[in-house]
Amino acid sequence: MQPEKTAWLAYAYAVSGDRQRAQELLVDLNRIWQEKREYLSPMHMALVYVGLHDNDAAIRWLVEACKRRDEWMVYIHVYPEFDPLRSDPRFQELERRVGLTH
Repeated sequence: MQPEKTAWLAYAYAVSGDRQRAQELLVDLNRIWQEKREYLSPMHMALVYVGLHDNDAAIRWLVEACKRRDEWMVYIHVYPEFDPLRSDPRFQELERRVGLTH
């Protein structure tokens, strides 16, 4: 399965309460990230952590995505999956850095 789809599946497991399956997929995603054999957006890693309610890890991955000028970052402003982070000043700063807010 493509890493992006794996991340979305892990997110779905996490928000549905199946943390164990989400964590298992996260192990696979971390391996993909380390091996760098396939492209994996840091934004998609952040998505999984949002689903797992680990906002600090989600923000760290979004910062990494911003550093890498990841094209997926333009979606953080509109994806409802990132709603749990919207009140976090770190998330707001990332939105500003990407140019999504003033």
